[in-house]
Formats: sequence, structure tokens, C-alpha cells
Amino acid sequence: MGNKDMFRTAVLGGYQKEDVLDYVRSLENENETIRVLTKKENSEIKAQLEREKAAGEELRKTLAAMQEEIQLLEEEKRKLEQKCGQMERYISIFAAAMDGREAVTGQPQRSEAEEVKVQTGLEAEAETEEAKRETEVQEAALPEMEQEQRQEQERKEDAPAASAYERKAQESLQEAREKIGELLKSLEAV
Repeated sequence: MGNKDMFRTAVLGGYQKEDVLDYVRSLENENETIRVLTKKENSEIKAQLEREKAAGEELRKTLAAMQEEIQLLEEEKRKLEQKCGQMERYISIFAAAMDGREAVTGQPQRSEAEEVKVQTGLEAEAETEEAKRETEVQEAALPEMEQEQRQEQERKEDAPAASAYERKAQESLQEAREKIGELLKSLEAV
């Protein structure tokens, strides 16, 4: 709309003052509305950013905890492997001693079946202890993992366009879970 169509002309020339003032007020109101909407949108964006930062920090903490747990499990595995090696050495020493005992004392040594029972009992005891530790680790990690999965699902629903950082953290978290699963399986095998 041109200026000629917008304002009525006055008798003495120019435009009517009320028309001009009404137009200026409408522009001021429009400007204020835009300013309010912009502030509201900015505050929503800032709140979203804070939520994303908090979620990223939580994922970093979870990842660090998982990495620490992996290190602990690897250390536990190494210790169990050492114990297994020691047990095998003790068994060979014991078997050699039993061979010597029969020669010295004249008492018959245990049969292979009896030795297997003794060895199996020791192994079963070690496996039971390991199973207890593994169960404790799994029970401790399970609620945390379930909560993380729920939060991850909520974040996916709230923010369909996740940042590259979040995707990377989620992938790292998944890799950590897989490593823990593999370590637990290898511990079961030991």
C-alpha cells in the first residue's frame, strides 16, 4: 500500500494527525510483538541447549563409568587367569608329590578319578565365586543401563535431530556395553 492510500489528507494540506499516530502505534505494537516472540523463542532455544548439554554430560559420565568398569573387569580377568595358572602349577606339584608319596610311604596315590574330583571341586568353588562377582556387577549395572536406555529413548522422542556429539556418545556407550558383555562371557568361560 502506498503512503497516499494509507493516510487521509487534511483540509490545509498534509495528512490527518490521528491517522499518522494510529499507524505509528500499530508499527510500535507490531515491533513489540516481534520482540516478545523473539525473546520467548530464544529462551526456549537456550533451555533446549541446556538440556542437550546436561544429556551430553550425563553420557560422558556414563561412558567414563563404563570404561572404568571395563578396566576393572579386565584387571579381574587378568587376576583370574593368574590364579588359574597358579592352580595348574599347584596341581602339577601336588600330582608329583602324590607320585613321590606312594614311592616313599607305600600308600597308594589317588586315582585319576579322585584327582579329577578334587580338581573339579576347586574349579567349581572358583567358578561359584566368579559367578557371584559377575552377578553383583551385572545387578549393579542393570538399573543404570535401563535408565540410560529410557533417557535415550526420551531424548530421541524430544529431539529428532540429535547432534553428532550425542550420536558419537551413544555409539561409544553401545560399544562399551558390548565390551562388557564380551568380558562377562569370557569370564564365564574362564
